[in-house]
Amino acid sequence: MIVCSHLKRSIESAKILTEKDILLSDEIFREAVLPSSNLAYPRLNTMTWFFIFRSLWLFGYAKNGESIAATRKRAKLSADKLIEIAKQHDDLLFVGHGFINHFISKELKRRGWKGPKKSAHEHWEYSRYESY
Repeated sequence: MIVCSHLKRSIESAKILTEKDILLSDEIFREAVLPSSNLAYPRLNTMTWFFIFRSLWLFGYAKNGESIAATRKRAKLSADKLIEIAKQHDDLLFVGHGFINHFISKELKRRGWKGPKKSAHEHWEYSRYESY
């Protein structure tokens, strides 16, 4: 079974990885929304702003975005949903996004699932999790 976020890039990635139909495409699996600002200065490149706002987000700043607490809560709900689907099917492929994948991974391990010590974080990298 294939599960992914509702974002176009997630759906397209799932279709590239397999010819199977997507069972569930849901907003709950989307990437954490970074805080943002309308600052015109200082002029910095996109990746620098990304680093600054991601760092601020880790310390609790969430203006115009999703708080880290809300992301963790959503990851718990995502883990619930993935576990429910996994119980009904032999295999499950989840196509997700960076930080939400990290938080879902932590939640699955907290619930006794076995997986890598460090969750995958590079493009097209994957991790395998199993329940015992």
